[in-house]
Amino acid sequence: RGCYTIGNPHITIADLFGFFPRQKIWPDTLDVIVYPKIIPIRPFSMPAHYFFGIPGAQSPVQDPVYILGTREYQSFTPVKRIHWKTSARHDKLQEKVCEPSVQEKILIVVDVDLFHTHKARDDFEIMLEAAASMAVYFEGRGNAVGFMTNAVIKGKKPGFVPISRNRQTLSRILETIARMDMRAGN
Repeated sequence: RGCYTIGNPHITIADLFGFFPRQKIWPDTLDVIVYPKIIPIRPFSMPAHYFFGIPGAQSPVQDPVYILGTREYQSFTPVKRIHWKTSARHDKLQEKVCEPSVQEKILIVVDVDLFHTHKARDDFEIMLEAAASMAVYFEGRGNAVGFMTNAVIKGKKPGFVPISRNRQTLSRILETIARMDMRAGN
């Protein structure tokens, strides 16, 4: 695991027989990022905290993004739930039926102060493997994942990856973990 800087890399490529080699020399240095070891994690459940009771059809809060279908409009439903295209097609008011949704958000926080104080380099590396493995596990489950640390990050990168669920988040978390030093930053 780590971030290793290599200077002026020379890259040579050629065809299968080596007849037409091409060479490129970069004038700048490059960082080679080695991600931490990923350990398989057995599935486990986390206690759920629901603000409006158990999610499902009985939940009073519905997510307008997840539309399950339509039904005949009921007078106590807010007007903003009317599905106008379907109402025009059926020639009577139809309302959107939305699925209640819950999205778990996970923030992994790493504090390096005690590792630095006790000079626990091996424990620090084990903890980073665990943090990286947890990020991979939760991202694989479809959770929104973020990362935060007070460590010095090589390359003057930020020690915070916002909680989100997109393609770049996991690679940014793993790169941040790879760049971490055991010293606490400002």
